[in-house]
Amino acid sequence: MSFSCSPPGGSNTGNLLECLQSSLPDAWLRLNSIYGPIVYRWCRNGGVREADAPDVVQEVFGSVLTSILRFRKEKPEDSFRAWVRTITKNKIVDYFRAERKRTQAVGGSEIRDTLEQQAFVAPNVEVGQDGADDDGLTERVLALIQSDFDERTWRAFWKSAVDESSVASIAIDLGMTQGAVRQAKYRVLRRLREELSEWE
Repeated sequence: MSFSCSPPGGSNTGNLLECLQSSLPDAWLRLNSIYGPIVYRWCRNGGVREADAPDVVQEVFGSVLTSILRFRKEKPEDSFRAWVRTITKNKIVDYFRAERKRTQAVGGSEIRDTLEQQAFVAPNVEVGQDGADDDGLTERVLALIQSDFDERTWRAFWKSAVDESSVASIAIDLGMTQGAVRQAKYRVLRRLREELSEWE
């Protein structure tokens, strides 16, 4: 699976934040593919029912896309990840507020009167700790960026970074110089870091 995302003035595929802020085609699909599982897990950890979680995820991403131009990294601790987590928490609170209204609507007048006398209390939303909920993120990003590289570059990277084969053996196997093997690994890792930079 691959998505097109070329920011204005750049010849290479841009990272996700650039794609979103430039309103480029496929930005929504990239967001959903890379971070959908994480936001879904946040929603489930926050108490959203399994059947409702996909809808809440889409509401989160809708808010991300409509307000992405307001995202600013003004302090070192600011991150796209933390911003998305905040949006997710707000959407989970909205979800429980809507659930409460539905309960009032289907309940009898006595139940409704009792509930209306109680102030809404937002649930204690816990959506996961940093580093504890990123299973598969790197793999998903790698799958998305693979098509940005020719086959030999990708194989050189994979054999070096993943299989941990020696540079010399990779060079012989792929008919490359050792310097080209190192460059291939560097190019893919740099691209991966760019894609993950705002999230991390």
